[in-house]
Amino acid sequence: MREEFNSRYSFIKSSICQGLVWCFWHTLLWIVDSEFTDLRAIPYIISNIVVITSITVLINIFLERHNNLIYSVLFHFGFNIIYVFLNADIMFFVILTILYLIITPFAVLFRNKTKIRNQR
Repeated sequence: MREEFNSRYSFIKSSICQGLVWCFWHTLLWIVDSEFTDLRAIPYIISNIVVITSITVLINIFLERHNNLIYSVLFHFGFNIIYVFLNADIMFFVILTILYLIITPFAVLFRNKTKIRNQR
């Protein structure tokens, strides 16, 4: 999927499209594995969309730089293992969303600077 999106779109657009595909893939988990069935489901779903899309962007940065799938697997595992031990309320997901909205653009800027520097 990554190669197909990358051949058609820019890095960021490709990563966002991939992230939205992964969001769709995870929608069943939002229903089955969540205690947020009332109005708290709205920020929970928004958080999942933002975080999954951001993680996809971050994973694509690693894949582009190292072309090694093991980094993606470890990144995904590291993120998911936290949820085994986590018993968080909705504010955790709101804060997580804000953090990813801050971290991801900086990672993309760093990627772009590094890419320009390497092209010289």
